[in-house]
Amino acid sequence: MGFVDLFLIKRSSPHLGATRCRAGRNINSVRMAAGRGLVPRDDILKHARHHGVGENIAARVVDVAERALKEFSVIPTHFLRPVESLELGSALGKLADLTVTTAGGFPQAERKRMILSPVELVDLSLPIEEEEDRHFLTPMEIRGNFLFDPARHGDFLGAITGAGIDRDFIGDIILLGDRGAHVIVDPDMVNLLQTVLSQVRSVPVTVQPIEWDKLYYKEPKKRSINTVEKSMRLDSVGSAGFGISRTKIGDEIKTGNVLVNWKQVKNGSSSVKEGDMITFRGKGRVVVENVSKTSKNKFRIELSRYT
Repeated sequence: MGFVDLFLIKRSSPHLGATRCRAGRNINSVRMAAGRGLVPRDDILKHARHHGVGENIAARVVDVAERALKEFSVIPTHFLRPVESLELGSALGKLADLTVTTAGGFPQAERKRMILSPVELVDLSLPIEEEEDRHFLTPMEIRGNFLFDPARHGDFLGAITGAGIDRDFIGDIILLGDRGAHVIVDPDMVNLLQTVLSQVRSVPVTVQPIEWDKLYYKEPKKRSINTVEKSMRLDSVGSAGFGISRTKIGDEIKTGNVLVNWKQVKNGSSSVKEGDMITFRGKGRVVVENVSKTSKNKFRIELSRYT
């Protein structure tokens, strides 16, 4: 998968790409498109509430969608949590007049900006270029000597927000050990971040934008797992996928450390299905790739574990 995910309308794959600007369009089609297409605000807000997305977050994204259609332009949202981009992308992606993409800077990014545009501005027959939506993001390096005062993710985030930059403008933070961190930000925040951030914990830091090929991230390791289970219970499938006892995974589920499709589930008896992704904080992710029945009516499950 590239730097941008595309929620395509009437397409089978959620990971296909698209280039944005279609040249040589008739001016009459522009005028027609600019005047059509209403976003069903109430339906989308209801969908958001049902799937655990805050109404204020959903309303802000709907506002951007309406602007994109009205102004006939490509407009990004603020950075969104995974469940927000997943559910709002799913809801908005059903609109025939709107194309919804998300960009986080690297394939495993969790916090992403949703990029909304009229469908006429996108040629779905062409693959997306990795550089295309990078102008909505800027990678930066926060460098310091953390050898004697190690900093965690929360330390960097706290220093940034404590300096007056809202979390909405901050994407993923990638730790670099005792050298500092890389962080994805809204390009409008680059100068401000360089000006206001001078220290993380007790460590003086310098802040500079970097080239995309300097961004540090590890490709996840993938391992295939095959198991046969009596049921599709979350605790059963999670136990097999993460290689721990059902009792242990059950305790982790109750404490909120296990997510299904980025949503917190606190009942181990909840069912999972083919295509679901189980996230265990600190342990990686498991994707339910395929499910079939055995001759004894058990579930033969193919899993992929990413660490």
